Amino acid sequence: MAKRPDGSYVSNILNTGLQKGLPNGFVDAVFGKDGSLLGYEKDGDFYQVGEKPKAKPQKPKTPLTALEAAEKAAGGSRAKSDLTDLEFRAKGLSEKIVLYKSVDPRRAALVIQLNNLKGDISTLKGKIENVEKAKAKVKDAQALAKAEQKQQDNKDLGVVDTGADDAVRAAKLKVDGKAPRPNTVPAAANFSSVTGQWTLGKDTWDNTGNKATATAITPPKPVTQKTPVATGNQGGSGGGSGSGNTPPEKPKTASQLKAEALSVGDKDFDIPASLFDKVDSLKLLLKQYTNDDPNSKTKWTLEEFRQRIQSDVWFLANGKAFRARWAQKYNYDGLTDDERKLGTTEYAQAIDVIIKKLKTGSYKIGAVIPSEDDLRKAAENLYITNQSENESAILDFLSRRIGKSATMSGGEIRSNYSGDALKNYQELQSVAKANGLKLSDIIPGGGTELTVLTGLANGTLDVNRIKQDVRQKLASSGQPQYVRDLLGQGYDLEQIFSPYRRTMANILEIGDENEIDLNDPVLRSAITDKGDMNLYDFKKVLRQDSRWQYTGQAKEDTSNALMGVLRDFGFQG
Repeated sequence: MAKRPDGSYVSNILNTGLQKGLPNGFVDAVFGKDGSLLGYEKDGDFYQVGEKPKAKPQKPKTPLTALEAAEKAAGGSRAKSDLTDLEFRAKGLSEKIVLYKSVDPRRAALVIQLNNLKGDISTLKGKIENVEKAKAKVKDAQALAKAEQKQQDNKDLGVVDTGADDAVRAAKLKVDGKAPRPNTVPAAANFSSVTGQWTLGKDTWDNTGNKATATAITPPKPVTQKTPVATGNQGGSGGGSGSGNTPPEKPKTASQLKAEALSVGDKDFDIPASLFDKVDSLKLLLKQYTNDDPNSKTKWTLEEFRQRIQSDVWFLANGKAFRARWAQKYNYDGLTDDERKLGTTEYAQAIDVIIKKLKTGSYKIGAVIPSEDDLRKAAENLYITNQSENESAILDFLSRRIGKSATMSGGEIRSNYSGDALKNYQELQSVAKANGLKLSDIIPGGGTELTVLTGLANGTLDVNRIKQDVRQKLASSGQPQYVRDLLGQGYDLEQIFSPYRRTMANILEIGDENEIDLNDPVLRSAITDKGDMNLYDFKKVLRQDSRWQYTGQAKEDTSNALMGVLRDFGFQG
C-alpha cells in the first residue's frame, strides 16, 4: 500500500468490470495530473492499480456461555419469536374460518392450513420446553459446582459450615435426582425423587438426616358392583300360562357394531370405510362406538353416533368432494409399488398432471424446483384441498421458492436467477442505476432482493410502484424543484441529465458517458433551483474543471496559444 501521490484527485466512478485492476462497482478512483489512472482509495487508504485492499481484521468470536451452548444444542433461541408469529397467524385463520359456511371449500382449505399451523405450534412448544430444561440443567450444574467449591474452601480452612453441606446436598438432588444418603439414614431406606425423602417402612428422613413423621394413607373403600336384572313377562304355550324374568338381549359383538357404524357412515354421510381407518377423529369415534376404546365409559346409540359424526371437526371441514379425494389418496397409499407404477388410478393421474404444472410454473417464474418428494407432497395437498386449478395458490407456493440456481457458463459455475425473477432483477438494477443508486437503496420496507422478487412474483408488489417510490425518494433528497417536477412525471435522473452527461463526456473526452456518475457535482451544477443551464454555459464550466486540462483539446489549445505568442515575437514564421 503506497501513499497517494501529491497533486492527484479522486473521482467516484462505476466500474462494471471493464477497468481492470479496480474493484467492481462504485470506486473512488485516483487520477494523476495528466488524467492517467493511478489507483483507487478505500476506507481512507490508497491502493495502486491491481493492488488488492488489505483485509479487515476480524473480531474474535465471543465464546458461547454454558447457557447459550445449552440453548443452541436444545434447538436454538428463535423458537419463542417463531411461536408468537405462528400463534398470531393461527388466530387470524381462526377468525377467517368463521366467515365461511361449513360446506364452503374455502373454509375447508383454511381449516387444513390451521391444522398444519397447530402441528407446527405444538412442535415449537416442545422445542421451547427442551430449551428450558437444558438451561435448567446447566443452572443446576453451575449451582452444584459453586456449592462444592464453597464446601471445599471450608474444608481447606478447617471451617465447619453445615449450611454449605446442606447446599451441596440440595444441589446434588436437583442434578442427579438423588441426594447423598446421610449417615443417620439406614442403608435399606429408599429414596424418593418426588418428595426428596428417604423411607423405610413408616419412617422417613429428610436429606439432612432428620427423622420426619410418616403420614398414614387410608386405602379407598372397595366399590360393590351390582348386577342389573332385566324384568318382564314371558308367555307360555300349550294351554298353560306362567310368569318369569325375560332374559336380556344378547349384546352385539364389536365386529357387528363396526359393520353397523361403517354402514351408517357410508349411506348417511358418504364416508368410505378407508376414512374411518385413516382419519384420527373418525377412527376414535368408531372405537368409542364399538367400545374398543379402553377409556370409553359410555355406550352410544346409533343416533348418538350419527350426531358425533355431524359435529366432528374433520367432517365439517371436508365436504363430499373432499372426502372422496381423501378416500382416493388412502386407497392409493394402500396399493403396492408395482400397482402404483401402472398409474391407472384417477388419483395417480391427477397428481402427475399437478406435478407437471408445478414444474412448468417453476421454470416460468424462476423458482428453484423442489425435490420429487416435496413436489408430490405439494401436488397431493393441492389436489386434496381442490386448489389444483387455483392459480393464486400455485403461484403462492412457487414464489416462496424463488432463488438463484447454479449454471455452467464459460467453463465456470455461476449462480443467478432465471425466468421472470431474472427479468425483474435486471429491471430493478436498471432503475437503480438510472437514478444514481444501488440496488440495495431501492429495496422497499427494509427487505432483501429475494423478498422483493417473491413479492413481484406473487403480485403483492408492483415494479411500477417501486419505480415511482424510487423517484419520490430522489425528489425528497434535496433535488431542485425543476428536477423534482420531472421525477414526478416519471422521468429518471439518467434521462433528465442525459444532454449534460453527453456534453460532459465530449468535453472531458470520456469514452462512455455512462461512466460519469449521476452524483458528480459538476454534472449536478447544470440544474439548480435557478433553472437549467444552457449547454454553451455548461461547456464553459467544464473547461474550468480540473479534469479538462488533461484532455487532448486542452493541450492543443495551449500549444496553439504558445505558438501565437512565439509568432508575435518573431520566433516562428
